[in-house]
Amino acid sequence: MKAQSHLEFMISLIVFVGFVIFIFYIVNPFSKPSAEINKISLIEKSILNNISDEVIIVKIIQGTNSGACYLTSEIDKFGNKWIKKQDGRIFTFYINNKFPNGVSDDCLTPDYTIAPEVKEDFIIFEDIVNFKSLYIIIVIMI
Repeated sequence: MKAQSHLEFMISLIVFVGFVIFIFYIVNPFSKPSAEINKISLIEKSILNNISDEVIIVKIIQGTNSGACYLTSEIDKFGNKWIKKQDGRIFTFYINNKFPNGVSDDCLTPDYTIAPEVKEDFIIFEDIVNFKSLYIIIVIMI
């Protein structure tokens, strides 16, 4: 009787180890990514580098006084080509040399607080158009 229990234990151990080896063979957790995935990743990075650019973001909070305004010379320190978005008393300026020239506002009673600038990469429409035309030229040449 005792020999039979040892035999059952050995068979169950062999089945379990075989199952674990089979799972590792199928899943293969130690394999390296294929070269095709690396090529796709390189192409993706190359495209993003060609269609994106660094944009400086500056926020100005306008004061609560009547007639309060901000000086555009504060924005011109970062560059004179910018796009302005307004949300209540908060003005957000996106500054990049590919944007149109910013329009200066007259300010008689400056009352504002300027936040520190932030730099982020943005995808820029003009870069997409340029990249698309370059791609078409390359395809035609091939």
